[in-house]
Amino acid sequence: MTKNESKIHEIVLNYLPDEMQKNFQTSVQKFTELRNEELQIKNDFEDKNLKFAVKMESPKTKKTSEFANTLHNMYLELPKPLRFNETSFIDSLNDPKTILTTLRLNDENGVVIGFAKGGPLENYILRSEINDLNYGKKNTIFLEPIAVSMGYWGIGAGQRLRQSFIMQTHTKK
Repeated sequence: MTKNESKIHEIVLNYLPDEMQKNFQTSVQKFTELRNEELQIKNDFEDKNLKFAVKMESPKTKKTSEFANTLHNMYLELPKPLRFNETSFIDSLNDPKTILTTLRLNDENGVVIGFAKGGPLENYILRSEINDLNYGKKNTIFLEPIAVSMGYWGIGAGQRLRQSFIMQTHTKK
């Protein structure tokens, strides 16, 4: 828009108040920066400069406040309808039945860029139209929506987390 239709763009902006012009320009600049960062991340993965490492988190790790806050911040980036048990998110990390898999950069001690979390189906309040036949049988795990940091979408992060989470649930039976 700012390159291909610069004359029209300039005319429209001139009719806007200064504050709106500034907000628009700032938004375009931030979007461009985020898009460039996303492209750099994608290129780094393609060039094998970055790689994913999946880690099945232990109860000990889940209890540290720094770790919990990192996950909570990612969780808050999810759209509201996808946030299950929002008020008890951090408490759910301490539940021994909660399964948590993180996606990290380069190795198991790398920066956390995503996570998959879930627990027994009975721990969740589902919408009234959902009638799961296994509810109450204590034989089903519920996978909450997967959270991945911006910039890492579309390069297989969610798929890796989902696969690892499923393997972990089979391990724990």
